Amino acid sequence: MANTRDRNIDLSKREDSRRRMVDRCEIIAVHPHKSPFNGGSGDRDFNVVDVQLIDRVRCDEGAPILKRTRLNCLQRDHGLFQGTPWNPRIGDMVLVYWISAREGVVLGTVPSSEQEPICRSQACTDHQELVMKRSPWEMPERNCDGNFVVFPPPKHPDCFKWWPKTRDYITIHDCPNGHETPSCCAEAPCNCLDDLQRGTWWKVFSDISPTSLDKPRRVKFHHHCGSVEYWDEDGRVHIENRVAEVLRAQIDLFPDGKVEIQSPVEIVLKAPKITLDTELCHLTGNMRIDGTCKHGACSCNTDLASLIQSNDILVKQVQELISRLENLEIALELTTQDHSEKVTFELEDSNPN
Repeated sequence: MANTRDRNIDLSKREDSRRRMVDRCEIIAVHPHKSPFNGGSGDRDFNVVDVQLIDRVRCDEGAPILKRTRLNCLQRDHGLFQGTPWNPRIGDMVLVYWISAREGVVLGTVPSSEQEPICRSQACTDHQELVMKRSPWEMPERNCDGNFVVFPPPKHPDCFKWWPKTRDYITIHDCPNGHETPSCCAEAPCNCLDDLQRGTWWKVFSDISPTSLDKPRRVKFHHHCGSVEYWDEDGRVHIENRVAEVLRAQIDLFPDGKVEIQSPVEIVLKAPKITLDTELCHLTGNMRIDGTCKHGACSCNTDLASLIQSNDILVKQVQELISRLENLEIALELTTQDHSEKVTFELEDSNPN
């Protein structure tokens, strides 16, 4: 029977044999860094993780699961309170380089049949799309051996994608295509910018973009509600607001400097003072002024003066006509009176008595 000394020697040999080795492990716990270290009195979790070996004796054989805690992860662009903090998530398969029997460094994640990589439908030997897809994490499920083997499909992803052949790229929030088809394969579809029309996104088209819906060199923003804004190479700027993809109003700034505002309802300008500095203000419809109107010499004043002058002349003519009618009436009365007196006199002269 082996004594304690021999068992300790065997254990030391096994642990020493693990040094400078690389093992496949899976993450079982994550410890992110949330507050300052403060010389050792604060948060000591520098985005470390706990792991368990994948290549081990199965649980049903009675062997313990080999676990190691608080392993550091390799970082990129790291500096004092700066960089892009990274740690794998629970269930991820990683490669661990062992510095000693109980101290290791996580080198990175490794794809597996349970965690298949995202599809890049336009990739070939010479060109591969650059993709960064992020989705909310959900807890995976373990099998009877304690390994994580069932991973929920990613939902409501945020994604950046760049096509090296055309140099087109897109940043999209809550991608409907990626949510409905998590693999993002050709059937999603996600083969070019024209395939992605829904959601909230920002597109940049190159000079050789194969787009059939937009223009080369166009930069375009689309909101989930349907509102759109884009800038073209010739200098045109277009802004339109939509509700449930139904157009409400739009503004166009044309290369020649023309500005066009369209609304099916109303355009309201509110300010203490609004100045229109132009050679000609052309109103094709009617104009209503609820307040007062004050301006210099213009056709409005000329027409008004002409109207007033015409009205004065008309009044004088009417007054003259009335005067003439009054004179005519007096003359008629006098004539009638004279005629009546003459008839009476004649009658009196013809009376024999």
